[in-house]
Amino acid sequence: APARDGGHAITGYRVWQQGGAEADWILAIGDSGSNGTSLVVPRLVGNSAYSFRVAGINSLGVGEQSSPSAIARTLPVPPYKPLPPNITSTAASSAELEWEAPDDGGREITMYFIEQEIGNGTFSTVAETSGLICSLAGLSGSTAYRVRVVAVNAIGSSLASDAAEFLTLPPLEPQPPADVLVAHGAPYLATVSWSPPADDGGRPVVAYAVSFVASGRSLEEVSMVGAEKQIVEISGLLGATTYEFQAAALNEVGTSIAATCVSSTPPSVVPAAPGIPTVGGLSQHSAALAWEDPMHDGGSPLLGFRIWARSEGSWSMVAELLGGSWNSTVIENLQGDTDHRFKVLAFNRVGAGPFSGVSLVARTWEVPPFAPSGVTASQVWQHEVVLSWEAPARDGGHAITGYRVWQQGGAEADWILAIGDSGSNGTSLVVPRLVGNSAYSFRVAGINSLGVGEQSSPSAIARTLPVPPYKPLPPNITSTAASSAELEWEAPDDGGREITMYFIEQEIGNGTFSTVAETSGLICSLAGLSGSTAYRVRVVAVNAIGSSLASDAAEFLTLPPLEPQPPADVLVAHGAPYLATVSWSPPADDGGRPVVAYAVSFVASGRSLEEVSMVGAEKQIVEISGLLGATTYEFQAAALNEVGTSIAATCVSSTPPSVVPAAPGIPTVGGLSQHSAALAWEDPMHDGGSPLLGFRIWARSEGSWSMVAELLGGSWNSTVIENLQGDTDHRFKVLAFNRVGAGPFSGVSLVARTWEVPPFAPSGVTASQVWQHEVVLSWEAPARDGG
Repeated sequence: APARDGGHAITGYRVWQQGGAEADWILAIGDSGSNGTSLVVPRLVGNSAYSFRVAGINSLGVGEQSSPSAIARTLPVPPYKPLPPNITSTAASSAELEWEAPDDGGREITMYFIEQEIGNGTFSTVAETSGLICSLAGLSGSTAYRVRVVAVNAIGSSLASDAAEFLTLPPLEPQPPADVLVAHGAPYLATVSWSPPADDGGRPVVAYAVSFVASGRSLEEVSMVGAEKQIVEISGLLGATTYEFQAAALNEVGTSIAATCVSSTPPSVVPAAPGIPTVGGLSQHSAALAWEDPMHDGGSPLLGFRIWARSEGSWSMVAELLGGSWNSTVIENLQGDTDHRFKVLAFNRVGAGPFSGVSLVARTWEVPPFAPSGVTASQVWQHEVVLSWEAPARDGGHAITGYRVWQQGGAEADWILAIGDSGSNGTSLVVPRLVGNSAYSFRVAGINSLGVGEQSSPSAIARTLPVPPYKPLPPNITSTAASSAELEWEAPDDGGREITMYFIEQEIGNGTFSTVAETSGLICSLAGLSGSTAYRVRVVAVNAIGSSLASDAAEFLTLPPLEPQPPADVLVAHGAPYLATVSWSPPADDGGRPVVAYAVSFVASGRSLEEVSMVGAEKQIVEISGLLGATTYEFQAAALNEVGTSIAATCVSSTPPSVVPAAPGIPTVGGLSQHSAALAWEDPMHDGGSPLLGFRIWARSEGSWSMVAELLGGSWNSTVIENLQGDTDHRFKVLAFNRVGAGPFSGVSLVARTWEVPPFAPSGVTASQVWQHEVVLSWEAPARDGG
């Protein structure tokens, strides 16, 4: 019974229920007619969860409702009747069904039976499943079917669902074969296999067609095989080639779409050996060769042949043929008066195949002397060297009468004649007229009555002694401004000693130049120039030996004065959510006139640009206040000179997160009634830098504090608190919140007491005995009768 009867004797109880088919609370018993604390609640739905509330009745009316009882569930029943199944897809010989699980009546559904009409409204089970989908197979094409579903649990079977109707499709061509796979036993062979199609289209598969295609080639059909065979071997493929293999299924209706598998044959192999070369057409330094093609190209087109020769030493490659005439060539640069043997190999993109057999011996004719050896520059000065060498191993059959010398280096990239004929068989001489600090190499050839012999290998590099740097090229003017210019140049030949300095000379009038800058690098900035003025500059290089000739002069014209470049290194620091310190460095270029001031501004998304301050050129820092917390701003700084204002340099930065708002004013209470009180309060001193989202009102009567209301928008400073306990002292406090969180509480209001009321709520409402369609309900009387 209620703790208090509100000052008047309880004459009965009213009962509400929630559950069964009702989501809302509905009246179950209007008046029990006695102050007894238990009764039977009838007409409940089986296997349904119910909760109950009770209120006492006295002469003042119906009292406060109790808290809801614990959930009570009525006993289980068979599953409810399912909805008709959905036909999700149909084919010529099959159909896919799905359905929603009905209420299980309190016991898990363990099975569904799918029934098919077999004539005159009679249904027969054709499938069963524990899930919510089913495939029906073995159907006839172009036929109407009716099916329904029955659900089963441990209590029994549901009513059958209403029937769903569908019509199967006419027979059609099969689906593509499945699981097409390709295996390669050799570069030229593929084994293609597959599985029957998942759906034969309502008619048996009678054959399979297999084909293949390589990129840029025509589709080739290999074979047509019977339905009992799912494998085919394909030969005659190219090695290391990607093919698309296709397999299609056929029935009496037609041919399926082809299923494909892309596969690459194994790499090709090297070609076989060519035929043994034959030798003819001999001369002093050449021999004509011919040979037969290899037996096969290894599955990859031949790229060419390589010819190897051997005379007195080991084998070496003397020629490589790429395309052109494939089976013959003339080998040049052979050693004269010498026995030679030859062999040939073919190669494709895989690599080189084996050598052919070795040719018969072929001897070249008598020749001028063989090449001298050991050519050495033994003494080196600034402009000449002493050259020595070893005489040729063989004179080609005629006495040597002199030597010819070639040189490469200095100002010449090619080999040029240095000495035409030494006039004796001596093996040393002086080579004159060389360029200082230059690398030279030399070759020597003997001379006999047949002519000039083979040249020696080049000597080791010999460098003549150092000289001053060479004359530089004119400098490049890479950029100009109103008061400056940027120069760069290429380092000249250093003459054999490292260049340690460059002098930049500027014309001061009448072709006279004066040094205005020096640097060890290859670039230089000239500053302090006058605007709109023509200049001529040149470069001199210096090493330990001396100074180079001055380069030719480069000419340029400075630009007129203009506005400065933007300030550099704009940075923003935040000491608080509302404060930003903006700093910067002077611009890299003041435009030819001094910077006189800086303009600083900022803008947030969706707002207007705000100029904060104009500061003198000596200052590169500004503090900005009044910002919003947790807001992204673009800060801008621009430099000003007498010509104009620079483009603004920017920095995007976000203020620190906002904080919670301050406490509202202490709430005042008025407009009391049995279950409500009107409150009003003042706004907090600040919103924490983030707009207020609302207020939360907390109340305390006999227990602890609890939140009784939350205001979101609308009237911000007052509200009426409903559902208060009647005949009770109440205190209130308020807090404000923004997107950061809740701020501190206000002070506590004065005590306010609600008016006298009907009895307080009974407690401990319990459904103690439960049957299929009724329960026995009991409770404790209200703690207070409401006065």
